[in-house]
Amino acid sequence: MNNYERYAQIANERKDFESAYKYQLLYDSINKEVLNEVIAKNLLQIQVDFEERENLEIIALKNKEIDRATTFLFFALIIAVLTAFIVVLLYRNNASRKKENQKLYLANETIEDLNKKLTDLNSALEEREKERTEELRESNAALIKSNHDLDNFIYKTSHDIRGPLATLQGVCNIALMDITDPMAVDYFQKLSKTAVKLNRILSKLLIINQINNASPTNEVVNISALLNELVDENAITYIQKEIEVDINSGSLKWTGDSDLLKIISSNLLNNAFKFHNPSDGVKSYIKIDYWKANGHLHITITDKGIGIDDGIFNQNFDIFSKTSHIQDSTGMGLYLAKLAVDKLKGHISVETNNSGDTVFKVEIPEGTQEI
Repeated sequence: MNNYERYAQIANERKDFESAYKYQLLYDSINKEVLNEVIAKNLLQIQVDFEERENLEIIALKNKEIDRATTFLFFALIIAVLTAFIVVLLYRNNASRKKENQKLYLANETIEDLNKKLTDLNSALEEREKERTEELRESNAALIKSNHDLDNFIYKTSHDIRGPLATLQGVCNIALMDITDPMAVDYFQKLSKTAVKLNRILSKLLIINQINNASPTNEVVNISALLNELVDENAITYIQKEIEVDINSGSLKWTGDSDLLKIISSNLLNNAFKFHNPSDGVKSYIKIDYWKANGHLHITITDKGIGIDDGIFNQNFDIFSKTSHIQDSTGMGLYLAKLAVDKLKGHISVETNNSGDTVFKVEIPEGTQEI
């Protein structure tokens, strides 16, 4: 084809147009055949490529179907395994539940038996409680009667003894004026002191009877006047040593039972004066604080005295309990103070502060009467 094209060009250059035309026709003829062959090959290649793509798509679809089937089988296998596992769990759970139900049934039977026994026991206890209640009621009645009889006995006996006791004190006083023998004077002095101590005990026994049978009243009490009176009484009694007394009450007034408040204050102050430290090198003092807060009267009495023995610190408020070795103590003062505080539904306590001072604290409620 290339040769014919060249021949046509040469013939054309030679002006041999007839030869040039002939070669040109030959060129075109061959060129057309070649073009048709190329086109046919291209079409064939296109068809082959299309069929190949179709085959690849079909293979891809088949692979997807295979993968889908494989995944389905895998999940189906997992579901089957899980189903089998759940069935086993349900079976075991059912078996365990049957055992638990059996245990519960046995436990219920045991509980029913215990409930029956408990019911029987409660019935027996109720019956016993009724008997004990009746016994307790009878005991309380007997105790109340005994306390009443004891109060009457103390009251009558104290009054009956005070007459002869007063006579004895009078005789001792007259004898001490007439007798000159030193030994006889000593005997009568000791007898007189014993009579005075006995009289003091009888007075306190009468106060116990008074507190036990008292019905607390409401009256306005001038705290300052009460304290000054009590301090003066004790200062005269314990004149052998000067004791500094500091009163902090201001013009405080309190509504309540004045007799019971006087018993409390008197015995606490008497305790502070009585147990002062007699040593010359020790400065004795008593600090008295009275104030009101939250509807209560607060009392604090601090004294620099001989202190309280550790062995009886927790027995201070017991009757006939002595806080020291002092002989003229009856052991009843703090008991009377606590008895009066309890009667007023208050609270009393004692402690030793950092300075070694003895501190008594009292808190009693305010009365209902308006000041």
